[in-house]
Amino acid sequence: MIIDEGQVSFIRSYLMGNGVSNQSLQADLLDHFCCVVEEQMESGQSFDISFSKAVDRISPEGPEKIQKDLNYLLTIKKNIMLRKLVYMASYVSVLAVLTGLALRIPQILSADAAMLLVMAGMLLFSVSTVPYFFFDRYQKSIRELKSE
Repeated sequence: MIIDEGQVSFIRSYLMGNGVSNQSLQADLLDHFCCVVEEQMESGQSFDISFSKAVDRISPEGPEKIQKDLNYLLTIKKNIMLRKLVYMASYVSVLAVLTGLALRIPQILSADAAMLLVMAGMLLFSVSTVPYFFFDRYQKSIRELKSE
């Protein structure tokens, strides 16, 4: 049995009303819901019962959970790359400061060169690690507020 356009619109409205804003995901879920509803209706059940069973089968935690999982998967690679970049910048900045100090003490480097290396390390640290630290704390506080 094929569902009609009104029923398809009902399913689409359900998805949009429950937080599925990604158009591609919305289209995929709509297709999946329609297939499951049609399968249930072929066994003689009404649209309402078929739709209820499709919701339980496809998204028992709700479609918004699927949207959240998709967002997580789409942003995790970017977050990992950003963290790697910040860790590398932190390492290089600390290495520059320590190298400048270590080479100045036995006077291998002149005072000006050592100070330049130390200042470069401090500058790199202050423009990479410090802002990321505060941004990360901000994101954690937002997540905590949303979970309350």
